[in-house]
Amino acid sequence: SAVERYLESAKYIAERAVIGEQKRQFRNFTIQNGVAESVNDMLHNFLEYRKAFSPDELSYQLLMQIHDSVILLVPYKHVDRVYNEVMDHCMTELAEFRPRRLDGTLIEGAGPYHFGIDKKCFIHWGESITEEEMNRYHLPSCVL
Repeated sequence: SAVERYLESAKYIAERAVIGEQKRQFRNFTIQNGVAESVNDMLHNFLEYRKAFSPDELSYQLLMQIHDSVILLVPYKHVDRVYNEVMDHCMTELAEFRPRRLDGTLIEGAGPYHFGIDKKCFIHWGESITEEEMNRYHLPSCVL
């Protein structure tokens, strides 16, 4: 009947859509997994870098990782150094992305690649720092 043919057709289309989505996710897996591994290395870099200094010289706390973003809590007096030195060192200079096959072997001639980073500073989550706050807390102008 026409209803049965329609239902079979809809089922076939739905199955093709699911399979297509699974293929897309599978292709994306190796990229996302490699980036996740690199972000883990970055977090390790932050922890190791901080060990070389007393809390008076350099202090920050790792609060959270969200996908490929890292959230830090930094005392005002250390913002300039963390923003201009620590973040670049830990997330760009030390962190390498080396493409691998699904079996974990390195892909010859590919990489290592280094990440670029977008840096943002907030006093209150998600709210841009004002010039008045920058002056009040003696923050570097680069955080605006």
